Amino acid sequence: MNWNFHLPVELVFGSGTRHEIKSYIEKIGGTRGVLVCGKSFLRNGTADAFLQAADGALVSVFSDIRPNPTTENVNACAAEMRRVEADFSVALGGGSPMDAAKAAAAKSVRPEKKITQLAGLLKVGRPLPPIIAIPTTSGTGSETTVAAVITDRETNHKCAIMDLNLIPHYAILDPE
Repeated sequence: MNWNFHLPVELVFGSGTRHEIKSYIEKIGGTRGVLVCGKSFLRNGTADAFLQAADGALVSVFSDIRPNPTTENVNACAAEMRRVEADFSVALGGGSPMDAAKAAAAKSVRPEKKITQLAGLLKVGRPLPPIIAIPTTSGTGSETTVAAVITDRETNHKCAIMDLNLIPHYAILDPE
């Protein structure tokens, strides 16, 4: 019995592949990127290791992300992307940094829209700056999906942005 599996995201498997981040940044043509991660990666030195491995291509770190990212987190991350004129992002962590990075990239190309106005199917409608996703947990699958789930604290509801443009260009799966 045969079966096929296709994802638009290129999956990179292997121990130590995270150290090759610079080569993936070069493949997407990135020059000014934002590393989107949780605060723990700032404290334990992981964010600094990524900045060094990126050899100047990552120019900023955004780590103000709640466990269920909020519209405020996404707006702040998108503002940082615009401030540094980011042409790509690296999402490092679990589903929350992945979803925050994807939604912020969507907001960065649709600044006239509220995040909640992008919720639903195919409402982004524009290509995003490329995203490289590096999951540190298993199970969310956000590194391969078309969705980003964000909490709107005004209504206390979750909204899902679902657009093919949200799919990361690379998912680096490093068991280390």
